[in-house]
Amino acid sequence: MNLLELLNGIIITIGLPALTITSIYMGRKLQTLDDIVDKTKGIDKKISGLANANNSIGQAVIEIQNFIRERGQVDLMSKVIPYDEYGVSNSPMVLKEEYRRFITKTSLAKQIEEKNDKLVVWLKQKKPETGIDAQQYIEELVTSGSIEQILDLKKYKEYLYQTGRTQQDVIGILTVYLFEKIIPQVIK
Repeated sequence: MNLLELLNGIIITIGLPALTITSIYMGRKLQTLDDIVDKTKGIDKKISGLANANNSIGQAVIEIQNFIRERGQVDLMSKVIPYDEYGVSNSPMVLKEEYRRFITKTSLAKQIEEKNDKLVVWLKQKKPETGIDAQQYIEELVTSGSIEQILDLKKYKEYLYQTGRTQQDVIGILTVYLFEKIIPQVIK
């Protein structure tokens, strides 16, 4: 026996079992890959279902935000603003002296005087039966932001901001001042 025959015999003896083991190993790996492919086929449907649910939730959040912005703001703001902080009872409520500067220094008093007839007509059209009804209508006008269709509040808001005041103050001071100026002309 020569050396080549000996090497050939060793390679064949070791090679066949190695080939068999490698084939079995590769077969198992391919089976594992097939199992993974089978399991992931259903995941696509589940992921698209989750994406649809996520989109639906996003749309619901937007609708809730719009609802609060459009309808809920008046109710939320009216529960937060302590009008007695800005005014004193006098049927109607009258703006406290310490807050008058915010109205006078910004020319808002002059604007309200100029738009007085328009504001009175607006309130009369609401047909308030009581002073409380009139207060509610004025409060809604201010908290909803609709007042800015009648009055230019830019200087007023800027002045309050520069003096460290908040949006609550913007609403509270203006609302009480409008109570004082408009209600006596409508509710006698």
